[in-house]
Amino acid sequence: NSFCTLLVMASALGLLLGVVVGATWVAAAPSRVGIHLSDIHLDPFYGTGAAAGASSCRSPSAPWFGVPGCDTSPRMMHSAVNAAAMALRDSAANTNHTPVVYYTGDWLRHEMTSLDNPTHTGIEIVRNITSAFKAAFGPGITVIHHPVL
Repeated sequence: NSFCTLLVMASALGLLLGVVVGATWVAAAPSRVGIHLSDIHLDPFYGTGAAAGASSCRSPSAPWFGVPGCDTSPRMMHSAVNAAAMALRDSAANTNHTPVVYYTGDWLRHEMTSLDNPTHTGIEIVRNITSAFKAAFGPGITVIHHPVL
């Protein structure tokens, strides 16, 4: 569908994550209410020896919500995307405006070149983020992509 196609077409998109979700509410037009998300930096290896960043990122006991110096854990990404979708739906319902997501920034974890197969990992990261967005935002929310490499 067009939602998936738009996500896959972008090579570097994201969601501002860290210890907290950063979301900027914007009025995209008089009849729309929106949210701007960027810089996911999803690390599917978070909490393992292959994680990017500080040594604390590699610990099996690393908290799911992240630590400074680490890229985003899959669990944190899903939690943040779901929270953003719920907040956007609530705001759209309260204002009777059409919801829209403006999505910019980086998809991929840092230190991609240190991996044995960075291309495969990059494709899997894009698939994971695409799947999370599709599940959370669904067909009723417009997603506008402006990739930043």
